[in-house]
Amino acid sequence: MCFFNVDRTGIQLDDSQQAAGLSDLVVDNKNELNAVKFGTGLGGITDIKTGSDGYLYVLSIVDGTLYRIGPVSAPH
Repeated sequence: MCFFNVDRTGIQLDDSQQAAGLSDLVVDNKNELNAVKFGTGLGGITDIKTGSDGYLYVLSIVDGTLYRIGPVSAPH
């Protein structure tokens, strides 16, 4: 999973994501794409926005559901 950095201006990559080639913050291949997940089970995504509250909002085309994704504690 990906986590926001402390000031929520970007994502914080773990060692495995950096090793997958994401340190340039550009997904160039399937290995890099598979190393990044913000969530699962969202269906087809039609829009993603960051709200004024700092949460990520994802709109699903499947059922019109608006998901709010918040920060979680990084694993220890």
